[in-house]
Amino acid sequence: MEVLAIIGSPRGKSNTYKAVRLVEKEMKNFGDVNLEYILLNEIDLKTCKGCFNCLRIGEERCPLKDAQIEIEEKMISSDGIIFASPTYVMNVSWLFKNFLDRFAYICHRPRLFNQSALVLTTVGSYGAKTTLEYMANAVTTWGCRSIIKLPLTVPPVGGKEEIVDQDIETLEKTSKQFYNDLVNKDILSPKFSSLVQFRLQKAIFTEAGAKIDFPKDYEYYTTKISSNYYVNANVNPIKNAVAWIVEKFLMRKISS
Repeated sequence: MEVLAIIGSPRGKSNTYKAVRLVEKEMKNFGDVNLEYILLNEIDLKTCKGCFNCLRIGEERCPLKDAQIEIEEKMISSDGIIFASPTYVMNVSWLFKNFLDRFAYICHRPRLFNQSALVLTTVGSYGAKTTLEYMANAVTTWGCRSIIKLPLTVPPVGGKEEIVDQDIETLEKTSKQFYNDLVNKDILSPKFSSLVQFRLQKAIFTEAGAKIDFPKDYEYYTTKISSNYYVNANVNPIKNAVAWIVEKFLMRKISS
C-alpha cells in the first residue's frame, strides 16, 4: 500500500516528522506499507496569492508554477495520506495552512474519495484538539473516505523532546486502526455531513449565476458527477432524504 505523508513543520525533520516515522514503523508490523514523505519546508510550494483563479476558472490557471500539480497527483495516486503539522498557537503551522490554501479548489471540487486520512499533530502542552478539528474539517471537504485523528504531546522541557508515555500507546493503537482502514475499503458510504455538503454545493453551483461566477464549479457539477454523490457510492436513502430537507432549508436561508 502506498501512503503519502505531508509534513508541515518549519523545522523539517522535527518532532512531527519523527512521530510519523513511528507511525510508519508500527504500520509495517502489520503488512507491506510504503511511505513517501513530502516536507513542506523543502518543497517548492509558493505562498497563495488569493487570486481566486483556482476556484473560479480552474486550478490549472493558478499563476504560481511550482510543485502543486505534482503533490496533487501523489495524493490522488496514494491509498492513504498522513497530514501532519505541529500545533502552533492552537492551530497548524503557517506552512501547513498555506498547503491547505493552495488546494482550496478541492473543497469546491472534491476528488480524494479513495483515500483514508490520518491527521496528526504534535503539541507542547495544549491546543491539539482544535488543531486536529481544523485539519479534519479541511480534508473532509476534499472527499477523504475516513479521517483518523492522532494528537501527540511532546513537552519541550528537561532538555529532551520525547512523546509522553501514555501517547505512545495511543500512537500504536491509532497506527493499527489506520492500517486496517487502508486494507478494509468497502464501497464508499458517505457520512450525513458529506451528503449535505454535496447537495448544497450542487444546488449552489448549478444555478444560472454560477455559470458566470464559478464556471469551473458549474462544469464540474453539471457534467462530471453522479446523481446522488460526487462519485458512485452507497448512498443511504434515509440520510439522503434528510440531507435533501437540510439542503432546501439552507438554500432558503441563503436566498433570503
